[in-house]
Amino acid sequence: MNLERAYNLINYIISKENSGGAFPLNRYNDLLVLANYDHFNSELKKIDGINDLSPIEDVVISITPLRPFVKTSVLTKNALTGFATLPTDYVRWMSLSCEYLSYLYTGGTNPVSSARRGVRNVKMLSFDNYIRSQSDVATRADINPFGAFANAGLFITPYDAYNVVLWYLRKPVSPYFDYCQNPTTMLPIYMPAGSHVSFLNIAPGDDGGGGGDPIDVPIPEYPSLYDANNTLLVANVYKQQVVSPTSIYNSQTVELEWDENQHNMIIGRILSYVGINLSEPVITQYAMTMDGKGNTQGTNAE
Repeated sequence: MNLERAYNLINYIISKENSGGAFPLNRYNDLLVLANYDHFNSELKKIDGINDLSPIEDVVISITPLRPFVKTSVLTKNALTGFATLPTDYVRWMSLSCEYLSYLYTGGTNPVSSARRGVRNVKMLSFDNYIRSQSDVATRADINPFGAFANAGLFITPYDAYNVVLWYLRKPVSPYFDYCQNPTTMLPIYMPAGSHVSFLNIAPGDDGGGGGDPIDVPIPEYPSLYDANNTLLVANVYKQQVVSPTSIYNSQTVELEWDENQHNMIIGRILSYVGINLSEPVITQYAMTMDGKGNTQGTNAE
């Protein structure tokens, strides 16, 4: 569901459980961010275990709700130190691999050719064990590369390993419900992602009073809400940032990244923050009841 439907459902449940008024949108946005991160951390704990040096197996990722947050990145590594900086959205590694070259010599000091030795998984160690392994004469890093996390990055041995690929779980993007308003009632009107508020049909120079344009278009009192394809969604809206015919405000809405089956759990967390504790089946039943009654409580009300 999108954030508008989630907001409507929360208001509907609050009206039934507490007989309260509409949930303030600024409070909704704040709790959306909190619920989003709480749910992420809760799901991460289920698969992370107690050893953060162990990779997360593909079969585990295939059944976790954290699938939308899986990401891959090719790390830039310092060839002299083996150090690579982690991505800014990094949370937890899943797997790390690298490639390296085998050089062929002809008796001189420089290699004349090289060949790939293939992809190797990197074993992550504690930093102390990493240092010890570097000095261990029995360690074959060319066959079994190893690494360690340190200082917002990681070290990898051998240093000449290249194409270092990190599979990891990234931070969730913070959701945000953006809106304009009904100019008469000042009730909020949901702005879908990609939409904008503007005087779309007013060309530059139109002034509504004979300004010399071939076709003079009267300027309406208020702009309108359009989708990403410039299709009219709601006529005559108010948005503080749109103050002239050349002004445009692009929606800042960010929808939930979770699969649909996790949305009611996010809603349940938000409700729990305001003292309403409901199971997911009860929330689902409320959603069905709201739809069955043709509920018109919402944000896009003129």
